Amino acid sequence: MTPYLRKFIGTNWVLLANLLALLAWGIFAIYNASYFREEVDLANKWRSQTEWAAIGLVVMFTTSLVDYKWVRKLALPMYIAGILGLGAVLKFAKEINGAKNRLDFGSIQVQPSQFAIAAGIITLAVVLGDLHRVLPVFRRHWLRLMLTAALAVLPMGMVLKSSDLGSAAVWGP
Repeated sequence: MTPYLRKFIGTNWVLLANLLALLAWGIFAIYNASYFREEVDLANKWRSQTEWAAIGLVVMFTTSLVDYKWVRKLALPMYIAGILGLGAVLKFAKEINGAKNRLDFGSIQVQPSQFAIAAGIITLAVVLGDLHRVLPVFRRHWLRLMLTAALAVLPMGMVLKSSDLGSAAVWGP
């Protein structure tokens, strides 16, 4: 049996069933709230929600098959990419409703702070969990905590500068 098939069979099917039920309920709720609207955009909101749910399911299944060892090895490049994305926001983003936190790529808007949060969580997990095995100097707990604080302060400051208090508050804890 291939490792991918083994991972697919080992999927938490109860969790998946709950996810599908919540997706169906959400799409049903959006349909009931908007199908009678005269505006075409509002009347068809449930269709765009269905499309995004399908894309999300494909992404979920794809990421569930990724080996966590690859994620661990790519933690630092993902963190650096997140910092570069936050730098791009500070330089190129347009101000919308007092916040300068999104990049426009045609009809799609991307909020790099969310990618930076995910990369930061993975990087902090690697630093706290594995760094003391790789570099013996980090066996001192206070040194690892100082490094994690330094890794969290940089993106938090960049996100605060772009006026996104909600995303910046994630970095505090």
